[in-house]
Amino acid sequence: MVEQPGTESLKKLENQVEKLDGESKHKQLRALHRRLGRARSRIAELESTEEKEEQEKNAPIIEELRKRMAALREEIQKTLASSDRSKRTQLKRLHRRLRKARVLPFEDRQKRTQKQSDIINKQLSDLTKGMKKVQANAYVHSLRKKVKSLNKRLKKFARIQKKLEAKAPPAEGEKKA
Repeated sequence: MVEQPGTESLKKLENQVEKLDGESKHKQLRALHRRLGRARSRIAELESTEEKEEQEKNAPIIEELRKRMAALREEIQKTLASSDRSKRTQLKRLHRRLRKARVLPFEDRQKRTQKQSDIINKQLSDLTKGMKKVQANAYVHSLRKKVKSLNKRLKKFARIQKKLEAKAPPAEGEKKA
């Protein structure tokens, strides 16, 4: 099997995205908050006992849990303090490059363009309902420009599709006219 040109760079991009995803601070913070929540609930559970003997027995455990909670809070603060946006922006850039590097089939591109066109048409119709002068709203004008370019793309895809259908060999039972 012959690999397509550029698959090596595509694999590199995918590996970089996975690496940055793994280093995500958001995931670390969520894990720390979960651990903190568990410690809180355990302390509440241990403090809810009514017997003095059990309370005395649980006192060192509660103190240890409180120390652990303080350490977790410090770790959360460190993580938040060192949270520079560079990794997140780098990850977004890599996602964009990866999206551009992947070549979508014609049908998928057409579906995506149609979906965008539908969304914009819906917004445009919502904005223009009951309005007499549509041109007065600059936002509507920009939406119209987007719709126009999307319609151009849809027509282009339709032309390409017709060419592909014309090039395709006719079915066994059909004759070309």
